[in-house]
This record gives sequence, structure tokens and C-alpha cells, in this order.
Amino acid sequence: MPLRTASRLAAAALVGLAAWPALAQTRPAPAAPAAARPHVVMNLAAHPHDEDGLTLAYTRGHQDAVAVSVIYTRGQGGQNEAGPDLYERLGAIRTAETEAAARVLGSHVLFLNFYDFGFSKHAAEAFDEWSRPRTGFWDTAAPRIGAEAGRAAVTEALVRQIRTYRPDVIFTNHDTLTAWPNAQHGQHQAVGISAMDAFRLAADPGYHPEHLTEPGLALWQPARLFVRQRSRGARTVAAVPVGDACDATLARPAEACADRAVASVVLHVSQGFDKFGPRFRADTTFFALYASAPGTPPLPAGATDLAVGLELGPAAGLAARTQIDAGRVAPLDGLTARPSVALPGERVALTWTPRPGRLGLPPGLPGGPDQTFDLAAGQGTFVVPPAARPTVPRHIRMYEREESTPPLVYTALDGA
Repeated sequence: MPLRTASRLAAAALVGLAAWPALAQTRPAPAAPAAARPHVVMNLAAHPHDEDGLTLAYTRGHQDAVAVSVIYTRGQGGQNEAGPDLYERLGAIRTAETEAAARVLGSHVLFLNFYDFGFSKHAAEAFDEWSRPRTGFWDTAAPRIGAEAGRAAVTEALVRQIRTYRPDVIFTNHDTLTAWPNAQHGQHQAVGISAMDAFRLAADPGYHPEHLTEPGLALWQPARLFVRQRSRGARTVAAVPVGDACDATLARPAEACADRAVASVVLHVSQGFDKFGPRFRADTTFFALYASAPGTPPLPAGATDLAVGLELGPAAGLAARTQIDAGRVAPLDGLTARPSVALPGERVALTWTPRPGRLGLPPGLPGGPDQTFDLAAGQGTFVVPPAARPTVPRHIRMYEREESTPPLVYTALDGA
């Protein structure tokens, strides 16, 4: 029986810590006019529901920043409030929920693909567990090689993303010690520790120099690293007004950024957030500054912008990539494909609700030329590229890459 390749075009993809030395690298001087690209902000989270949707919604929808969300695990070790699926299958569900939430926020999601093995008591335990290779939740045959090795692996994975997407600002809910008062979670602590490590190492030419031979990667020094606080406190240096208005997108109307964040968080149904997600709504998020690069302007008193005073960097990183921002691209209503599963080289009839613009497959799809369609026609014929890879179940395939896109995706080339 021949292998079959899915031809579904999915709207979902629209697209204790040791002291560390002082930074040796300063931020590169801008190499392009300020209008060349927006600021890039990067949020770090241990598990899919841990991302800071309030601040992501605000930076994307109010400030027009490029918002990148890096999630260390796919949540395989958590509970499921919506059904019986656990482990890898739960991870696939939580991945899909996270991608749906990102389409509301307009953020770009990346997964580092470390396994969520459930609650961990301290960072050393998390790093130790993450030091072993795994092909599944129950695959624990490979020996753990130690917390330091795990810490090195996690930090290198994060540095790779920083060198690729080149954020001006990094922020996270996780510090190096606690998850919240009187509670600790080792995987959360591991995020805080690796964030501190990666913040300085991403600009170090002696750290994993092989990165610099790969297309799209370059030395990069973020300007600031923030940790969110539960409320205003003595260490608060910035209070972000996330209750302010977010611009309308093709996916969402103009609304308070906090309401947009709630609309995203309630999509984490497997965590029960559809029941109590509105409790997370707030009009302000508070931040402490954990690290700042040499030469970075100090934050003014009463700062409301995490990137205040920062120069816009060179036209590189995410803004120079083909970025599909689902927050500003409307999914095709009524999209159907017949047949829904097709062999490489087979023709697939597509229908959708007509709308202005064109639809096209991204460049570089293996085995075939770009294919574009007039969206006003409401129909077209797609040819599965001859070299298209057979798909595998999502709960297996999701570990193949950091960007969890469907087998084939579409991008809006122009039009509303």
C-alpha cells in the first residue's frame, strides 16, 4: 500500500545560580533606517499555558512589535481537564491550543521540545531530566548525563532562537527561584536560569560558533531581560498598560489588549481555562529588570514600555524572514479539499468562501513550484508536490521542528 501524504491546507498555520561575568558585547549599531523594522520582543514560558498573553497582546496589537513566544515543552506531563488523552497526545492537544491562542494574539510560537515530565521540585532535577535524549514520554532508557549537561543543552537551544529572531527585549513569568510565593517548580526555574545564561551568551562569538555558519543565525545581544511580577513591588521598573486598546486585525476587532489576551487564554481548554480564563484579566503587568546590555539606555521612572529608548536594529531576524502573522491574516472561510488525503503528484480540488486577494504556497516547498490562486474565484486546483513527505500522526510529528506548522500551509500574498 503506498504511503499517502496529507494535502490539508490549514488556516491554523497562517501562517542556586552561580554569578555570571559581565557582558563583553554591546548591541550592534543600527544598520538601517528606524522604519526598517519594528522592535522584536520574545516571551519565554515553560509550558503552553505559561506564556504572558497580556503583554504579548499589548506589544503586538498596540505597539506593532513582532512578538515571539518560546515555549520549552509541549505540556505532556500535565493534566487534561477536557478528555482522556495524556502524554504525547495531550502534548499535541496543548500544541494546537497554543497555536490557536497565538492566532488571536498575533504572536509567533516556537517550541524547544523538551519533555514535560510533570511537576519538578527544583531546577537541577529539570535540567538533569532534560539532559537525556527522548523519543517519547515513557522513553527513559537513555541515561541522564547530569544537570550541568542539561542546562547546557537548554541554554544552547534558547541561544539558537535568540540568534535567529534577534529580540530587543526578552521577558518571562519565571524567575530563577520560585514560580509564585511559597511554591516552586523546577521547570519554571530552569527557564529563568537559562534565560540569564542565554542573554549574555548569544552575543559571545566563542559560544557555539558553528551557529554562525548556518543561514539566518548571527551574534545578537538583547537589550533587556525582564521578569514579570505578580503585583507592583519594590523591584518594579516597568508597568505595561495592557488594558489599553489593541488595533483591529483581520482576525480580531479593535478591543482592549487585555480582552484579546482573555480571548486567547480561554482556548487552553485542556487546562480548564475556558472556565476561569477571565480571572487572568488585568489592566497592567509589572516587571522587574533582571539584566541589561552595556550601552542600553536606563529605564525612565514610570516606564510603561519594555523597549523604551531602544534603537530599532538592523533589518534582520524575524522581520527579514517570511513571517506569517495570523493576527493580521484572515483564515479562509469554508475551506475544503477533495480528496482530503492525496498522493504526491495528485491533484486536489480546493473550495473556499470567495474574498479579495490571492493565496499561495510559501516558496521553497519541497518538490514543486509555488502555486497561487485568485481568492475571489472561490476555487482552485492544488497539486501535491512530488517530493512531499508522508505525514505521521501529529503527536509524533510535532517533535520534528520548533515551528509546529501543518504539512502544507498557505500565506496571503496580497488583498484584505
